[in-house]
Amino acid sequence: MNESCGIDEALESEDTSSPEDAVIFNDLWDSIMQNKGGMFGSLEYQVLLKLVDGKTYKQIAEEMNKTPKQIDNAMQRIKQKIKNL
Repeated sequence: MNESCGIDEALESEDTSSPEDAVIFNDLWDSIMQNKGGMFGSLEYQVLLKLVDGKTYKQIAEEMNKTPKQIDNAMQRIKQKIKNL
């Protein structure tokens, strides 16, 4: 699967409102992936990749032997780090 597909849904972000926003968003995603998620902790990076693959918090929690709340907390940290970029 193309890792950039579905990232906006995974991040529950606002819809891109213009082609320029889409380009910026894709550049941001490419940067994250080129850095192998270095800005994220291990759990955060694994959660992000699984969300991009279309998995739910519950599915991820089961696969990683975590609670859905732990997955949600990781996702909140991911969102904050991306906003800080």
